[in-house]
Amino acid sequence: MKIFGATIFLLLVISGQLRAQNDSEFEWQLKKNQDGIEVYTRSVEGSKFKAVRSVMLTDFRLSSVVALIRDGEACPRWADLCKESQVIEEISETEQIVYSYNDIPWPVKDRDAITKVIWKQDPETHVVTMTATAIDGDQVPENNRAVRLKHAVTKWILSPQIDGQLKIVSEGHIDPAGPTPAWVTNLLLIDSPLKTMQNLRREFTADNYAGESFEFIH
Repeated sequence: MKIFGATIFLLLVISGQLRAQNDSEFEWQLKKNQDGIEVYTRSVEGSKFKAVRSVMLTDFRLSSVVALIRDGEACPRWADLCKESQVIEEISETEQIVYSYNDIPWPVKDRDAITKVIWKQDPETHVVTMTATAIDGDQVPENNRAVRLKHAVTKWILSPQIDGQLKIVSEGHIDPAGPTPAWVTNLLLIDSPLKTMQNLRREFTADNYAGESFEFIH
């Protein structure tokens, strides 16, 4: 009985250690901290591709940031790798169908996607979240120039801070739908998110969206 009890105890300890290892495996790991921007990656259960998260604090207006992200034509100006973006269908102020085309450096083939975009604001914290999920759609036919992404989720989390600043977080997990060299993986997970945040900050020096407002934002 003592042996049996000791065995059970050992199994529980091992199980706890493995669970702790698995939990740590899926925690965000800081990969770059530059220019006031932090870039993290983490493993995703059931996927061989990592998720990415970039974070920065700004003094931008919440509605202005929402307006910029919603402006499909502006995408190539600030979102790294974005060559084209257009709103295919404006379902409502908080729901859109969007087509985007990403220019990946040669010799890797470009990627494009049709996504459903959902905007929400938490009524208590006032945090605004945008989630874009790849969907099947024929609004823009597939072509030989790009590989159509079927499994991709990107998210923007805009959190007003007590001191009046705005915390901007971008997260994404994408299956590139094909072989990707190590340098491309690094580009997608580290370099591109950093440049996107830097470009977004630069975009607001002109404050072209200062007068924008939305009914769903309070």
